[in-house]
Amino acid sequence: MAEQENTVVSLTEKYRLRKEEKILKRKKRKKIALICVAVICVLLVFCLSAGNSTAFRGVTVAGIPVHGKTQAEIEALLTRKFTYVPEISVTVGEQTQEFLFDDIATCDLKKTAKLAFQKGKGNLVERIFTYLTPFVKRNVPVYIILDEEKLELGLLQMQESVPDSYKETTYEAKEDEILITTGHGGNAMDIPAICKSIKKKLYAYEDAHIDAVLSEKEFSVPTAEEFMKDFKSEPQDAYYDAEARKLIPHVYGYKLEIEDVQAVLENAVSDSEYHISARSVKPKVTLEELEKEMFGDTLSTYSTRYNAGQIDRSHNVELATSKLNGYIAEPGDVISYNAIVGDRTAEAGFRNAAVYTSEGVADDIGGGVCQVSTTLYNAALYANLEIVYRTSHAYPVAYAEKGQDATVVMGQIDFKFKNNTKHPILIKSSAGGGYCVIQICGKKEKPFSVEIENILLETVPYDTIYKDDPEMEQGKEVVERSGITGYVVETYRKVTIDGKTTSERMPSSTYRTLSEKITRGTKAPEAPEQTTDVPSDGQTMPETEQPVTQE
Repeated sequence: MAEQENTVVSLTEKYRLRKEEKILKRKKRKKIALICVAVICVLLVFCLSAGNSTAFRGVTVAGIPVHGKTQAEIEALLTRKFTYVPEISVTVGEQTQEFLFDDIATCDLKKTAKLAFQKGKGNLVERIFTYLTPFVKRNVPVYIILDEEKLELGLLQMQESVPDSYKETTYEAKEDEILITTGHGGNAMDIPAICKSIKKKLYAYEDAHIDAVLSEKEFSVPTAEEFMKDFKSEPQDAYYDAEARKLIPHVYGYKLEIEDVQAVLENAVSDSEYHISARSVKPKVTLEELEKEMFGDTLSTYSTRYNAGQIDRSHNVELATSKLNGYIAEPGDVISYNAIVGDRTAEAGFRNAAVYTSEGVADDIGGGVCQVSTTLYNAALYANLEIVYRTSHAYPVAYAEKGQDATVVMGQIDFKFKNNTKHPILIKSSAGGGYCVIQICGKKEKPFSVEIENILLETVPYDTIYKDDPEMEQGKEVVERSGITGYVVETYRKVTIDGKTTSERMPSSTYRTLSEKITRGTKAPEAPEQTTDVPSDGQTMPETEQPVTQE
């Protein structure tokens, strides 16, 4: 009986111990689960908060590390690093064609910085993966928009100069017909592959020097179905591309029958022209209509004059205005003159012309671009836009009132203003015939008028520096450098809206003096030589004063 009781106690004890063990295991699992949940919560908090103000680890732009930097710091870093534009050239055989970067590409470092800052910050899964793998390199290409049509056109022109070159079949839409010009077989470059290689290099912000390979390509024409698919028969409305900040022109559509196309292409031979009847279809929105809708009001127009006879300087003025023309700024945007016009280098197409230096006037690359920035400054003033940063020239300029000029130096001095309106603004700029004209268009909330008042606070006379020249006759002087008077000017903008006038003080202007340099002679005049006449009989005549003749 005692044995049975011991057995029962033993079983009860085992059951109790087993139960306690299970309870301990459940508590342990629960504790582990709670720890895991806590770790996950902490991880989620870190992942959600990490990188909110700076870029993730491992993020690079064209190989440049940007982790731990804010978006503004990334943009500033890229601006310092990319102080040049990549060179682009294509070589085929002995022929090399160079392409100006600014002619076929647009670089947006602001957009690049934004993409780098946002890298790895998509959904929660992406954030967690990015946070847990900081060793993984995540390279962001430089945001570059390549104008492939311009590039392809240049490559096609290059291909035409190749011996026995291949020629594409082309077509042109006219008012009531489609003109098809067939090409011929020959040596051809792989243009799509070249464009792809150039893109890859530019995205890495590297020079793109491409060696093209020629291959034999047979003459061919597209089928009627291929032609109809490629041919933009439907009209396309003009529209505003907010990302590229451009107005995209409208495209007329055309009605044509596939049977007519097939009848021509089936019997087409090389180097011939064919006409297919078509009816043009006008788009619903033309470029002119869109421009009027978005930028129907002229906020200001300002012009300055320049000497069209100074060929190189005129070229620089025209080039700078062409870069400004068509620029669109959204509400709140700060417009930077240097960012739009770009580096003033020979590679960018600029030439040597007169500029101000500490010694006065000298030739340097890009002379004349300050006249365009000055014209833009005045257009912004009269458009009642906010002036963010402006600096006067060292000395007064002939093409603007004192107090109304704006100098620029790439990488050092910029002119910036802000679109403080509620609508986009469009800059229209042109130069020719000795006039630089800039117009700012947008939408007026209310009619306004602007008056600019320049107040001369101080006039500082220049001094004169003399240099003695012992080889120059005494009394003679040569002006080696003309002096320039200095001035201090305050400028006020008076804006009248609904009969109420407000006055705003604009950036002041301080113009330095420039000493006049004069070389003067110190060489004493030679004494006149005295002579006497001797009579033939040997008697001495009395001395008489003889006239002296100077050469």
